[in-house]
Amino acid sequence: MSEAKYEKCEKDDPLTNGLNTTVLTNRSKGPAGCVQKCCSKKTLTSRLPIVSWLPAYDRECAISDLIAGVTVGLTVIPQGIAYAIVAGLPPQYGLYSAFMGCFVYCLFGSSKDITIGPTAIMALMTGVHAKYGPDYAVLLAFLSGLIVLACGLLQLGFLIDFISVPVIA
Repeated sequence: MSEAKYEKCEKDDPLTNGLNTTVLTNRSKGPAGCVQKCCSKKTLTSRLPIVSWLPAYDRECAISDLIAGVTVGLTVIPQGIAYAIVAGLPPQYGLYSAFMGCFVYCLFGSSKDITIGPTAIMALMTGVHAKYGPDYAVLLAFLSGLIVLACGLLQLGFLIDFISVPVIA
């Protein structure tokens, strides 16, 4: 069987004016095209923002980040301990929740002006399940992380637009 090939359209053709004519002539590139698209520099920088800003990171930024980190750390440590107690967990779980999100966000986060860590509502909701033991709180955090990861991979971020601002803040 012979495959039919499309000829390139003329630039003044009203049906294809403004379209990329190579789309009309190229067939699917198969798995190789998918791998090239998934492993491109653009995709890598969109998935791991640290790749884009780390090469331009200098001493001045490091000093500013150190000061900001110490300031936020001094705020987050007592806050995390208090929220762990509100949730009915030992205080060290509050420290884990305060810092682990920040470490992960350093690699995968895309906004420099965002706070990551426990909240009062989250502590109260976790307390419902933490009465059975700390293992249930860890399981809750793990399953929540899997749901957030799945939403990210499926690009379901637009769903946040349907949630009221007072609920999110």
